[in-house]
Amino acid sequence: MWLKIAGMCLVIAGCGCWGFSRAFVLKERIVLLQVFSQSLMLFKNQIVSYRLTIPEAAEEISYRVCRREVADFYRELAAGLKDGNAESGESVWRASAERTLRGEDAAIIRELGAFIGVMDDQVRVRALDGCIRELEERVRYLKQTAPERVRLYQTLGFSAGVFLVIVLL
Repeated sequence: MWLKIAGMCLVIAGCGCWGFSRAFVLKERIVLLQVFSQSLMLFKNQIVSYRLTIPEAAEEISYRVCRREVADFYRELAAGLKDGNAESGESVWRASAERTLRGEDAAIIRELGAFIGVMDDQVRVRALDGCIRELEERVRYLKQTAPERVRLYQTLGFSAGVFLVIVLL
């Protein structure tokens, strides 16, 4: 009898943990997008104000960013652009974006890669500003919907656990 009760508690707790982990992933996604947006502002500043090349700016930012994933993105970008074997800056940018972000978030950053090889700074700055604006809008939307989603994930996790317990009885 006690074994059944312990099993039921474990099933409910496990499903509840799944809900909490989904909520945590959502919160981490918001933070990652915020850091990425800030890093793109730094990137733009490095290119425009200090007149650094893209590999130099990417390497400089990789040391300044606090999130490992974003720092790795810029580190990969700098290494890929400095290495002469890469197909193009755009392909290096896109590959780095795919490894750092997922889904819709990666699509925003991937599109920016088309402007890496452009020599005109004004075009690059406009593209960076557009990408930053899009990321900020995404963060605003996610922050707005996050409380409801977090509650939903947590409630759904525990409800699924209770449902499984009832079905298995």
